[in-house]
Amino acid sequence: MHAWFARSVLFVSAASLMLLACSTPEQPSESLAAAEARWQAAGVHSYDYIITFSCQLCTLPSRPVSINVRSDTILSLTYADDGSPLDTAALRGYVTIDRTFQRLHQDLLTNPEVFTATYDPTFGYPRQVHIDMHANTADDEMTFSISTFARIP
Repeated sequence: MHAWFARSVLFVSAASLMLLACSTPEQPSESLAAAEARWQAAGVHSYDYIITFSCQLCTLPSRPVSINVRSDTILSLTYADDGSPLDTAALRGYVTIDRTFQRLHQDLLTNPEVFTATYDPTFGYPRQVHIDMHANTADDEMTFSISTFARIP
């Protein structure tokens, strides 16, 4: 009877550990690295997209920005609503997808309390990112989304 009980406890313990291991959420740095690997494997070097930022006290543009990249170089950077030009410095590193990945790695090094991101399942680029450095501090969070992504042949 004691042997059966010991085996039962061992089985339940092992099953619980396996379930816990399977349900452990991926760390932000791991999902970022996996998405960046998908991006690199896709070999996208020319593309268009719109990036929209949402933040209270940051200096990022408050209007959607249209970005055109050809051969990994910015071709044009304009406000999506009226086509007026924008200086690349205004985007603080969020200009190409490669540079956006670099910026996100830097952001993770600062240990934000909240870092959530969704990535495109095909190309890996970040679709939406939310960063909050201090969860209990007002107006220090930043969110951006990338939409209307189009690969240019």
